[in-house]
Amino acid sequence: MRLCTSLDKTLARLETITERLLLLTRNERQIVREDVYLWPLLEDVLLDMEDLAASKGVTMHLAGDTELAILGDSALLAIIFRNLIENAIYYNRQGGLVQIHLDQDRQDNTAVISIADTGIGIPPEEQPFVFSRFYRGRQARTYHPNGTGLGLPLVVHLVQLHGGTLHLTSTPDQGSIFTIRLPL
Repeated sequence: MRLCTSLDKTLARLETITERLLLLTRNERQIVREDVYLWPLLEDVLLDMEDLAASKGVTMHLAGDTELAILGDSALLAIIFRNLIENAIYYNRQGGLVQIHLDQDRQDNTAVISIADTGIGIPPEEQPFVFSRFYRGRQARTYHPNGTGLGLPLVVHLVQLHGGTLHLTSTPDQGSIFTIRLPL
């Protein structure tokens, strides 16, 4: 029974890596554009992440504009949010917090989605590299040894496909904030 469980986990990990590599290497210029309400999409992602958060002793909280919608691809947006929230959980502390906030910037007509954690943070010297394929910082390898270094590059790619931007603010031993801006 243990061998089957181990094989299942290995297969799932290989499928995830393959999916991420395919999404990164495809130079998709066309994405499905439909009205996507971000609050229910994020609620679904948080529901998927509940078991992982509980196993790490991390609390998740969603706040902000419950009616915020953009034109986008809901499946690709879910990958973006799932990846960032999963990272916020993995690189957090026992008893830590992941806060997701939705807002609208009327000045530049964008949806602003921030995902903040109370985790280990990213040292300033590593921050320029975290969006590079296969890069994994020293602490990242310790906190999540099975990571691939493909998650953040994939997030950047998918955000750019939506015409958006991703910004990182991080302080070692205090946490990180990833801020996504997507056109409305």
